[in-house]
Formats: sequence, structure tokens, C-alpha cells
Amino acid sequence: WRGVSGLSLGGWRWGGLAFAVSESSLRVFGSVWLLWVAQRRLNRQVRWGPVLSRSAYGAFMVQTVFLIGIALTLRQVPLVAEGKALIVAGGGIATSFAFAWLLIRHVPGMTRIL
Repeated sequence: WRGVSGLSLGGWRWGGLAFAVSESSLRVFGSVWLLWVAQRRLNRQVRWGPVLSRSAYGAFMVQTVFLIGIALTLRQVPLVAEGKALIVAGGGIATSFAFAWLLIRHVPGMTRIL
């Protein structure tokens, strides 16, 4: 299988090297650019800002449990994969932040950990 796409599939070829360099550069600089845009454009205060920022690390720590749990729950639901992905992403984020907020607010000593 020859051609331009065949050269970028990997191996020790110039096409594979060029593809790896360009893709990694786009990923790194794209992420930095997106962070810069978010810092510039999303700098307004919102009502839930302090609660969300206080719960962010806790949500990061417990997100896996909720994402996998929701995904396993939706496994037998007859829905397209894209719909399930939206439900898992939205539900996982919401439940992670809610659970982290509940932990921080109601469990003594959890504020020092999270």
C-alpha cells in the first residue's frame, strides 16, 4: 500500500517522522492556545464560581468512579454511541463536582485533603 497516507502510518520513514512532529506540535501549541483563550475570554465572575473552584480538585480525584459507573450503566441502553458519550461526559462532570462539594462541605477533615 503506497502513497502519501501510507508514508505517514509509521515506521522509520520521513513521512512518519513529519506526521509525528506536526501532530505533537499541534497538540502542545493547541492546548496552550486554548488555555490562553480561556484565560482571556472567560475571566468574568459567575455565581457558582467559588463553589466550583473549591470543588475542582475533589472532582478531579473522584471523576473516574462516576465516568465508569455511568458508562457501565448506559451499556445496555439502546442509544447511539455519541449520545451515550454526551450523557457520560455531562453526567460525569456534574456528579463529580456535586460529590466533591458534598465531601468538602459535610465530611469533617476533608477540607484539608481536598
